[in-house]
Parts: sequence; C-alpha cells; structure tokens
Amino acid sequence: MGSEEHPLSMFDDPVRMHWLTLQFGGDPTHVTIGGASAGGASVDLHMTAYGGRDDNLFHAAAAESQSFGYQLTISESQYQYDALVRRVGCSNSSDTLQCLRETPIETLSSNNPNLPYPDGPGGLPNYMWSNTIDGTFTTDYTYNLFAEGKFVKVPSIFGSTTNEGTVFTPTNLSSTQDVHDFLRDNFPKLKKSQLAHIDILYPKAEQYPGKGVYWKTGANAYGEMRYNCPGLYISSAILERGMPSSWNYQ
Repeated sequence: MGSEEHPLSMFDDPVRMHWLTLQFGGDPTHVTIGGASAGGASVDLHMTAYGGRDDNLFHAAAAESQSFGYQLTISESQYQYDALVRRVGCSNSSDTLQCLRETPIETLSSNNPNLPYPDGPGGLPNYMWSNTIDGTFTTDYTYNLFAEGKFVKVPSIFGSTTNEGTVFTPTNLSSTQDVHDFLRDNFPKLKKSQLAHIDILYPKAEQYPGKGVYWKTGANAYGEMRYNCPGLYISSAILERGMPSSWNYQ
C-alpha cells in the first residue's frame, strides 16, 4: 500500500478483498466491532468518535460490560502526565514527551500507579486513565454525545453480568459515608443531591461474612453506574434516533 493511499481503498480492489477473505475468513465490508469491559468502552467511544462521524468502518456494534468511566478534559488530566514525568526523572528535560518516549516501558509501568482525582475525597480510583475529551476524537462526555444523537447509527447489542461491581468495591464499606467516598473516588463530580438519591435507590443490601455492612450496597451502585446502565442508555438513545431495534442481554 502506498504511503498516500487511503487505508479503505483496499476495499475497492477485488483481488485484495478476496485475499483478505481467504486470510481472515470474513468480509471486510461487513464488520461488527465488539468488546467487553475496557473493550466495551472502546465500542461506545468508536460509535461517538469525531462527534459521530460515520466513515463506514463498521456496520454493527456489540459490547458487554461497556464501561463508562470518569472522563477528563486535557487541562483536567495534566496532573497525570506531570506525575509520570516526575516519577521517571524527566522533569528536567527540555522535551518531557521525548524523554518519556525514550524511557523503558518497564520503568514507565513500575512508576505509574493510580492517583486520587484532584476533586475527589482522596481515595484511589479503580482506574485512573481514560480517554481524554480532546475536542477531536472525543468531543464531549459520552453520555452527552449519545443524548445528542452524535453517534454512528448501526444495529447493536449490549450486555452486562450480574454483580458487576463486586470485584471492584472495597470490602470494608461500613456506612453510607463510606459508599459516598468510594463512589466519589471514582466519579468525583457526584453532587450531594445525587448521592442522597443514590442512598434511596441503594439501601443497605444483603450481608456477607468478612465484608462491611455497606459493601454490597456500594457494589450494587458502582456496578450499575459504570457497567449496567450505560448499555441500557445507549440502546434507548439508538431507538430514539430512528434505529428499529437495539438489543440488551444479561
């Protein structure tokens, strides 16, 4: 392929199409994107990429446990970059990005722990890194983009599992305040009124040996906020924008 050739031009070449079909057993013009958890997040991010611009790269979408994590703007996420630069000894470099590029991957990995969100209560989030609202690939919060119809309209199916939040929730949650702190460690922009509503929707749940009395409460809230509800929301948005159906499964 020439350097100036558009990568999709191969689809116009029947010889290449036949070769691709032989190699991969599929039709490159009939692609379903799919993934679970972080891969599920990738599906919804690709559906909303560039404000929902449709480049005919895929004809359907399938995702499980489609994670909607906390999203930061470029300026809001600067502290993450600065911390990594400082930890690996690139602070005094005239080109910190080039310094990072020249740093061994083992050094980057071993010096890259999660950090508390600056506007959170001070605990560590489950996952600090997420895609950045850069105004290009991700033009807005994912919820907003689906609400505004800025996504690729394709047949879709979304799913989630029972007890999505249990493996991610600290076992020592013993009060509603513990639940609030845990949720705000991961979603720091939650307001007091929203937390009060969460208390109503998620009262003290069933008890388990060795777990705090509010562990399952926090797990229920976190799992549904991050994994279950996004899939249902996306399907609703797809239907509202004229697609005949969008499927969900448990």
